[in-house]
Amino acid sequence: MSPHLLLPAARSSRNLLPAVLAAVCAVASVSAQTLVRDFSPPVVTQPSSNPGLAVILGGIAYFTANDVLGTELWRSDGSLGGTYRVKDLNPGAASSDPDELIVAGGLLFFSAAIGGHGRELCASDGTAAGTRIVRDLRVGSDVGAQPRHLAVFQGRVWFAADDGVAGEELFVSDGTTAGTVRVLDLAPGGAGSAPQDLIAWNGRLWFTAQDARGRELWSSDGTAAGTQLLVDFLPGAASFAPQELTPAGPQLFFSAAESGAGRELYATDGTATGTRRVADLQPGATGSFPRWFVGLGASVVFEANDGVHGGEPWCSDGTPAGTFLLRDVNPGAPTSQSTEYTRGAGGGRVFFAAANASGRSLWVTDGTVAGTLQVLPGLIQVGNLGTGLGGIACAAQTASSGATLWVSDGTAAGTRAVPGAPRPSFVSAYGNRVLFRGGDNSTGQELYVSDGNGAALVRDLTPAIGSTEFGNFTDARGSLFFSPNFATGWVPWISNGTLPGTLELNPGLGNPRSALWWNGGVWFVASTPTTSFELCRSDGTGSGTNLVLDLFPGTQTSSPADLTPTTGPLFFTAAVAAGRELWSTDGTLAGTRAFDLQPGTGSSRPAYLTAFGNRCVLAADDGSSGAEPWISDGTPAGTLRLGDLMPGGGASSPAEFTVSGPRVFFTATLPGVGRELCVSDGTPAGTGLFADLLPGAGSSSPDMLVACGPLLFFRAAVPGLGSELFVSDGTVAGTRMVLELGPGALSAQIGATAGMHGRLLFTLDDQVHGRELWVSDGTAPGTRMVLDLLPGAGHGVVRDALVRVPGSDIVVFAGADGVDGLQLWTSDASAAGTRRLGRMGGGAGSGASVLAQLQPVGDRLFFVAGVEGAGGEELWVVPLAPPNAAFTRTYGDARCPGSLGIAPRILAVGQPRLGNAGFAVDLVAARASSLAVLQVGAAPAEIGLAGCTLLVAPPWVVLPPVPTDVRGRARTPLGIPADPSLVGIVFHGQYAVLDPGGSLLGGLALSDGIEVRVGG
Repeated sequence: MSPHLLLPAARSSRNLLPAVLAAVCAVASVSAQTLVRDFSPPVVTQPSSNPGLAVILGGIAYFTANDVLGTELWRSDGSLGGTYRVKDLNPGAASSDPDELIVAGGLLFFSAAIGGHGRELCASDGTAAGTRIVRDLRVGSDVGAQPRHLAVFQGRVWFAADDGVAGEELFVSDGTTAGTVRVLDLAPGGAGSAPQDLIAWNGRLWFTAQDARGRELWSSDGTAAGTQLLVDFLPGAASFAPQELTPAGPQLFFSAAESGAGRELYATDGTATGTRRVADLQPGATGSFPRWFVGLGASVVFEANDGVHGGEPWCSDGTPAGTFLLRDVNPGAPTSQSTEYTRGAGGGRVFFAAANASGRSLWVTDGTVAGTLQVLPGLIQVGNLGTGLGGIACAAQTASSGATLWVSDGTAAGTRAVPGAPRPSFVSAYGNRVLFRGGDNSTGQELYVSDGNGAALVRDLTPAIGSTEFGNFTDARGSLFFSPNFATGWVPWISNGTLPGTLELNPGLGNPRSALWWNGGVWFVASTPTTSFELCRSDGTGSGTNLVLDLFPGTQTSSPADLTPTTGPLFFTAAVAAGRELWSTDGTLAGTRAFDLQPGTGSSRPAYLTAFGNRCVLAADDGSSGAEPWISDGTPAGTLRLGDLMPGGGASSPAEFTVSGPRVFFTATLPGVGRELCVSDGTPAGTGLFADLLPGAGSSSPDMLVACGPLLFFRAAVPGLGSELFVSDGTVAGTRMVLELGPGALSAQIGATAGMHGRLLFTLDDQVHGRELWVSDGTAPGTRMVLDLLPGAGHGVVRDALVRVPGSDIVVFAGADGVDGLQLWTSDASAAGTRRLGRMGGGAGSGASVLAQLQPVGDRLFFVAGVEGAGGEELWVVPLAPPNAAFTRTYGDARCPGSLGIAPRILAVGQPRLGNAGFAVDLVAARASSLAVLQVGAAPAEIGLAGCTLLVAPPWVVLPPVPTDVRGRARTPLGIPADPSLVGIVFHGQYAVLDPGGSLLGGLALSDGIEVRVGG
């Protein structure tokens, strides 16, 4: 039957577009991304942000804290509005975990761990844009240079780092890439000198370092030539091992160890001759182990154990006579465990915590025996001392009160509890106030501020949240079918992207899985109160969501899996008395049958089920031939083994079946050939080896097969190169390596892939730019990075979060550009066409903690996200394009295949933008050397006709017939005029193809539908 009997008469091509547009209407505007529904309201248990010690830059306190985006850099001016994350340096839930915060030259320096770089030196001017890696000192390493022991000298930051060349050595940075350099290779070669205890004193930078002479004391004037060993105190390879370098007046104090003397107190005046042991406080080889050094005028206060009094507070002016015990806090040999020696505000006293029989209390000293006193008897469990508020602030409690913030000026009268400051720690001075970590069961451990008279929560950085797990995201033809997980289990829901349109379907169907669209509904596996896991179906309503096929009646389960829709039956695997076997169904119990490929109770272990027109190809083991390729059309006669590729009971183990045109490609192991690329036309005679890419018995081990129109992309092993990207045009001669994407023997680090017509989009870490979005047309020049989203070696794109919008030339993915955190992006494979899709998160530098399960549905994208301030991980939706942007997508299932049961497919070529004369609508997988017509209309539809489905609502416009080529491809040009009045116009189309094997009235095959929106 001619298609002209079904469709209105064709118009002339000259007036083609006006005729099309006359039949359609403008599209409605869409909003930005929105939370669909918070399925899990806040939980009772309060999470904690656990803020760390603060440093001050420009009157602002900077600190680390943990929330849904991991541990990152935050700032606060002591107010709610002025407290926020500076930047999500390691986008998403992963932590950059900033450490060793220090201010130098008007910048905040710190080390941080960033994807693609490892832990490197970072700097911030307090803004998101100004927070960055200073220099990637160890390029290409996921470990990084591991900077540590940061210190300020001459307005620059000095630190130890390992650049992978010289080992851990001394580096300096002024905050610029060029000004971040290794000072000197103190221990030549790769061993590293491991500088430690860096401190500025007396016009030089002092530190300890290890070379062939052991660990000794070094200093630097800021130049390589002026960096030198002070003295080899223990000549030879023995280590003097200085520790805790502490300036006090004209001397630098430290602890060190000599043979036979143990670790004792030492001092230097900066000269070799003036470097000496101050006193052997515990004679003999044991040592007094001095520690907790704090300078007090020209003296140093510390803890030491003289072997008589236990560990107690001492003081020294650098002479034996001026080194003495301040107080035996815990009388006799027991130690007082004095710790946290902290200089009070004003600098004239040192506070510390020490214990005796009365408990752990607060003590103060002015450096004299008489001035070393218990501050307030009855104050116990003292800890977390911090300078500020006229003396110190600390955590303490009494016998009758719990832990709270206390402040002290060193006198009993000036020591008091601060109300409203529960369980304080990490106390940091901030002007005339202190910031600290505190909290109770109502807030968790959060950021507090106190002026000494009271305390207040600055901001609850991690308010109570609840997260929901989601599964089974399925496009239900305009709505999203999905399953949230509640305390009672997983249940089926549906959403149209609005709160009122997000509904539970049937709570009696528990733990749904394997959901997909077939034959006008969503099919899935679920359990009921009276059955275990069986086949269910939903039409998108509660009453229409039910158990359909109970294959193993009663409480036993057939546990269907591997649901595979075709243009004919629905195929799946299920386990009954005959073992797990292949099944097919037409949607009715009478039309459901099993194929016992391995007779008896044994299982044929069917796997890799793949739709091939109205048939299904798979791997199965019949019990005598091993795992081999099979095919089924849903009938016993049409279910057969395609070949015994590994004869004699061995298994060829076919996998990765991928349909490309009229054939299906797969990988399999063949005798004498190894694991190579194979092909089948659906017959045993047409099934076998396609190409031996690594001739001989060696295997090229193809994987990651993706069909992209007429091209097939995959990875395969190349001697000396690892696994690299290959392409095939369907001929052996046209099968070749595209480009070496993995340097040297490293395999191409390809993550997610998205196949378009004639192009492959994929994520790749090329070991130079980090993981980014790439595109290939199958040629070396046409294989390129789309955009270095996160410049440098950092990962700009999440490995597996890449999805093609069906029937379009665009993909959506999750990534970060270094300005903001984790965001949604869309790309048409060009740098100019790669843009952010909405905005997740709060202020600048923020983003989502998680972006996952990206599911295009119509012109929207559903996804799961965790966003600061918006609850936990929940269901979100965002338009795939702004209201006036060009957009295309395919939709529907005509269920109207042509020859060999293969359904023609429709797709757009280019973007329907104003002035794009090359825009067209293509047809692929149609009957070769035939005719096709494109019918267009204003709206989509699902109109049943002789077992097929018309996907465009009348009235139609029928465009001139176009011929299909020898590969079954055709094109209808639809150039878009540069007419602004066309912006926002939407039309829909569907191809009809003359095909004697077609399902419609014995002479036509129908494609799926396409929606086109004209953009500016």
